[in-house]
Amino acid sequence: MSEKIQRLALPIDPTTDSTQCHDLYERFSADPDLLAIPVLAGRSPVGLVNREDFMVALANKYGRALYEGKPVSVLMDARPLIVEGYNSLDFVSQYVASERPSALLKGFIITLEGAYIGVVSGLSLVQATTERLRRQTIELEEARAAAEDASRAKSTFLATVSHELRTPLNAIIGFATFMLSEPYGPVQPDRYGGYVKDIATSGEHLLRLINDILDMSRIEAGRLELRCSLFDPIEVVVASLRMLRPQIDKAGHNVTLDLDDKLGEIRGDDRALKQIFVNLLANAIKFTPPGGRISVHATAEGPDHIRFDVRDSGIGMAADQITTALKPFGQIDSSLSRQHAGTGLGLPLVLAFVEAHGGNLQIDSKPSEGTRISVILPRNLEGDGLDELDAGVSEARASA
Repeated sequence: MSEKIQRLALPIDPTTDSTQCHDLYERFSADPDLLAIPVLAGRSPVGLVNREDFMVALANKYGRALYEGKPVSVLMDARPLIVEGYNSLDFVSQYVASERPSALLKGFIITLEGAYIGVVSGLSLVQATTERLRRQTIELEEARAAAEDASRAKSTFLATVSHELRTPLNAIIGFATFMLSEPYGPVQPDRYGGYVKDIATSGEHLLRLINDILDMSRIEAGRLELRCSLFDPIEVVVASLRMLRPQIDKAGHNVTLDLDDKLGEIRGDDRALKQIFVNLLANAIKFTPPGGRISVHATAEGPDHIRFDVRDSGIGMAADQITTALKPFGQIDSSLSRQHAGTGLGLPLVLAFVEAHGGNLQIDSKPSEGTRISVILPRNLEGDGLDELDAGVSEARASA
């Protein structure tokens, strides 16, 4: 059952629009944690006085002389966000993130049948949404472990739960991204900016994991559909590299390309191919120590096929580790893999997308000698163009 937003309402003592600014200045000065003060007419809210806006106005030259004796109505927000307490936490999170992001910083008012009950801060909204996501993530992981032996039932369940996780997670990422843009000035104190950046990074990481789980669950349930079109595979390779360039630069890897620009167009699903390359390159980046070498090769394989090779100078894998890596949720035990924990879905997703194209995946690897992964695809994927790609390839994603 969805939580109601009224649970987060802080019963801050209200004031009236005739109260002098001096009185509110005293309240804000006495309570440094007081975010905002609601302004009521009877039991109904008519405004909200935000701490930062109010104190800045009085701190300006001649501000106190100008405003202290005047009613708060001259400085209050006469159109604050007002939310009925029966609304769900999910709904309010999504609405605030998309329609009223300023309420994250200024706070907003909660009512029940029009009567004031409290104020909600953006921080408490983020914390509540994050806690709900944490609980649901734990439940999802427990359910996944319990359902390993019932693959199809597990897949259906994971797809349902993962969709439920996306709503609060997208809200968290939206909140954090908005706050990092600092539309109202630097986030203060400075350490709070670091916390917000951590929230955004962790949220995006979790979203990639959830999307990978969704992809695999749909594949295992037999609902993967590809949308076919003509496209240039070299453009897909270059776009995938561009997407991962920050990670490559951070790791200090040397990347070389050997791409046959005469390959021409092929018929298949360009977004599925992009996800193949993003996952292969992400694994090469992740499992190659800093300053390593990565190469990408593309060439014709006879008249009807094309071949892509991604080679790295990383830690490599033994034969039994390759078998493990190709199994959904398989985890290879190594120091680098422990540093970059993920779902274990990168190579299984690559294999599924390659096989869906009628292609072949080859892995040549030895411990401490690096890895070469080859993808061989037909130039022409038979079948009608399909409108649905929601079966797992809505956008390229790197498995963590």
